[in-house]
Amino acid sequence: MSEAGLAQTDEPIRRPPKVVLGVSLFILVLLPIFTMAGGGGIALIMTILSVLALAGLAAHKAWKTPIPAWLLFLTAFLLWAWVSQFWSNYEKVTGWSNAEKILLSGLIFPTVIWLWAQMREHPLGGILRKGFIIACFTGIALLFVDTVSNFAISFLVDPVAEGETFARRHADATRNIGRGVVFYTAMVFPVAALIWNFKYGKGATFLILVLLTASAWKLEVYVAMITPWAALTLALIARTKPTFMVKTLGVSGAIAILAAPIFAGLVTLIDDKTLIGLPDSWEHRLYMWDFVFRRISEQPLIGFGFNNARTYSEVITLSGGETVTLLSHHTHNAGLQIWLETGLIGAGLAGLAILSCVGPAKRFVRDQPDRAFGLCGFLTAMILLSSMSFGVWQFWWWGTLFLGLAALNLVQTLTPESFNAADGKAL
Repeated sequence: MSEAGLAQTDEPIRRPPKVVLGVSLFILVLLPIFTMAGGGGIALIMTILSVLALAGLAAHKAWKTPIPAWLLFLTAFLLWAWVSQFWSNYEKVTGWSNAEKILLSGLIFPTVIWLWAQMREHPLGGILRKGFIIACFTGIALLFVDTVSNFAISFLVDPVAEGETFARRHADATRNIGRGVVFYTAMVFPVAALIWNFKYGKGATFLILVLLTASAWKLEVYVAMITPWAALTLALIARTKPTFMVKTLGVSGAIAILAAPIFAGLVTLIDDKTLIGLPDSWEHRLYMWDFVFRRISEQPLIGFGFNNARTYSEVITLSGGETVTLLSHHTHNAGLQIWLETGLIGAGLAGLAILSCVGPAKRFVRDQPDRAFGLCGFLTAMILLSSMSFGVWQFWWWGTLFLGLAALNLVQTLTPESFNAADGKAL
């Protein structure tokens, strides 16, 4: 399907390119709006694009191509997570469970990678690239303005409702805009890969990184302050050492999952005096990870079942005086949540899914510095964010992952003639 890991075919897309372009551009118009609302619409955006991709795949007869190893391992992991719901003490729901929705999302969202890869060298692909770039710049600018204006845009669009307190509405806006900042902290690197070689591209990349960092600082989303600059550093290294960096990040991503309990075990060695000196959000995380480590040790092989992290009601009082739920909805670390709920079996399958992406990713970036820059920056951001922020079963996390990979497939192939002479005409 695509060089990023889905099997590639040379046959042109049979779905009318104008239909693909029109629907994609419509979705991109909605992107800044949905990210202002907390990124909850990312899953909806990806679902619509996935339906379009599935129609194209059917016309393309892509079922005849071999299924890539990473998709097999991902399917096995999601199936195991689905099975684990049957021994979870999380309250069962009628109709579709979250485990079933996540399973479906994990299977259909990757098709968007193939969809946009078909548009990469098409004459209409330049319009799609421009649409994606404009949508992300608009979203980042809106988030920055909303943050520095103390959520003026959020309150204008969605004012305090009758019976709702200002404090509650303000807290909702803080959470929603914070999620949007985290989303663009990852998405900025596919954008940067598309504009890097063009006039003012490097300056524009630096500008949006500064805007994101300023927004994260105002919101006290500390992980989003550090992540973009760490990711930029590794992305720049990847321009000269692409396959080395892809391999390093692939192994690092797998280790982040497989060795998560070891890292959490180290947290238990931190004394209370040190914890008291940390910001409340980090103090909370470290107490949380200590608690999760002890739970994992009780049932390490199969875990406690899907969504078990949502069942704990223990509370703690932080050094700042705030009383919080010890484990709030998820572990704020993807590896720990996978271990807690699906055990060693789930962690092993997730690790294999990540490692099996390394080979296709190396082929994707070979002799392609722009792709290497974008992919490695994006992967670094996703590894750091999922280790400290995302909940692994959040739909917008899966949407962010596959939308970013799809956008990277819009980065055009550099030929030997254009390798050192990107002049921006193709954009």
